[in-house]
Amino acid sequence: MTFNPLAEVRYRYRLAVEHLERTERLFSLKDWAGTVSASQLAIENFAKAVIAIFEVPHVES
Repeated sequence: MTFNPLAEVRYRYRLAVEHLERTERLFSLKDWAGTVSASQLAIENFAKAVIAIFEVPHVES
């Protein structure tokens, strides 16, 4: 199995953007718990995208 760091960056970035869009929808609905949850997922995926630029994530078996 080969690992493509650029593909990982794109994947994580796309996920983060989707979660951010979800956050904005939930915020407009005043769903505070959903807003916090989606925000956390957006931040985690943005961070993972940045990490993947500099380091190949370790996959544990």
